[in-house]
Amino acid sequence: MHREANLIRGFIVALSLFIGQSAMADVQSMFGMGISSIGSSGAIRSSRSDLLSNYFTPSALTDYEEVKVAASFLYSVDNFKDIDSVVTDSVKYGASSTKTDNVDTDTPDLNNLLLGLIIPSSRKGKKHGLAAFTTMPFGKFLAVETQSAYYPQYMMYQSDGQRMTASFHFYDDWNESWDYSIGYHMYFATGSTVVTRFPSSSDSQPSSSNVDLKVEVKPAFAPSFSLRKKLKEAQIDFSYIGERDAKLAFNADNSINVFVSPVPIVVDGNSSLYYDPMQIQIGYQKHFAKSSLYLGLEYEKWSDFKSSVMVMDISGANSFEQLNIDRSFKDIYVPRIAWSTGSDDSKWTVGYSYRPSPVKFGLDESNYLDSDRQILGFSYQMTGQKLFGLFDLDYRWGTAFQVHRLNNRYIQKQESDSVGYPGYEIGGEVYSLAVQIETNL
Repeated sequence: MHREANLIRGFIVALSLFIGQSAMADVQSMFGMGISSIGSSGAIRSSRSDLLSNYFTPSALTDYEEVKVAASFLYSVDNFKDIDSVVTDSVKYGASSTKTDNVDTDTPDLNNLLLGLIIPSSRKGKKHGLAAFTTMPFGKFLAVETQSAYYPQYMMYQSDGQRMTASFHFYDDWNESWDYSIGYHMYFATGSTVVTRFPSSSDSQPSSSNVDLKVEVKPAFAPSFSLRKKLKEAQIDFSYIGERDAKLAFNADNSINVFVSPVPIVVDGNSSLYYDPMQIQIGYQKHFAKSSLYLGLEYEKWSDFKSSVMVMDISGANSFEQLNIDRSFKDIYVPRIAWSTGSDDSKWTVGYSYRPSPVKFGLDESNYLDSDRQILGFSYQMTGQKLFGLFDLDYRWGTAFQVHRLNNRYIQKQESDSVGYPGYEIGGEVYSLAVQIETNL
């Protein structure tokens, strides 16, 4: 019976590894949307010369009079501190003994395509239209990396660019001073059911295992709203994007025949595959002769997010317990500032923002690696008339660079059988490069 219990326990641990993911925050929130946004560290939220940078404030799209399309390629790579000589597994987590090893904290490089399209219209002097934005990883629609719920991982960068996102907006000029937009941001909810049977087998009495898997992926939508107040040589803007919780509901009905009779194990679980918190942003722009100042403040409601750990209810012939690490996060405020100078033909931008971590530390069973970060960005854009020197086409192109500096922080563990014991230091950098082109259709 002891061998049977160990086998079943191993199956449950393997199952939890399969369905325990960690993926937070979209590309737009982490890096920006458009080279002006990326180069300003998110301070520029609307622009007459960069369509993609209007993602957070599409109400400002009333400035556009022609159908435009924009495409940007974003590449990002990390340089996080590795973790040396810590506990990586123990009996508490299902292992036969305590294991000590090094932890590779590298996350997947980000290769994303960012697209934007605007179709403006006017009637009786009023400007309005439709706009759409999307981001997608190169060569795939969606990717989720499976890791242990307890294993150290840089949660905010783990899978931020490994999924497709899309948003759709209607914008209109309310009057001469006010513009507004309403829209929806699309994400996906997933449900899966697994029915398995694992009978014992031998050469004299062979038997077959089988698995029946059903997966459903459904679109879901979060509302968005933005508002712009035009002033003399300045503007104030406001935007709201609702919570996007891409949940996974999971059911596994298993039958494991270790000796003679089958042992039933039923697992019901739920988790957040991807999570984007409710966001409220306000911004201010002040325009001078050849330069502009941008100020911004963003509020992200992370307190509604519990964790990405698969919370399981396990029933069957044996008793199993899951360590409860479903925890609360904290809301954050992100200040931003940027300066832009130049003309319509060429423009330089530099920006800075400070993004505190929403992770609360102090729980031995949790190893979400994140720290307060300082973000510095730089971008350049210019116009052209002959694409690649071959085609007559009015276009605007540009490039942006951004670096995230995570403040060093030491995480101490109290219990000797906890993953990460006795403790470790987190920190490092993330480097991002974007190139972009925009033209009329």
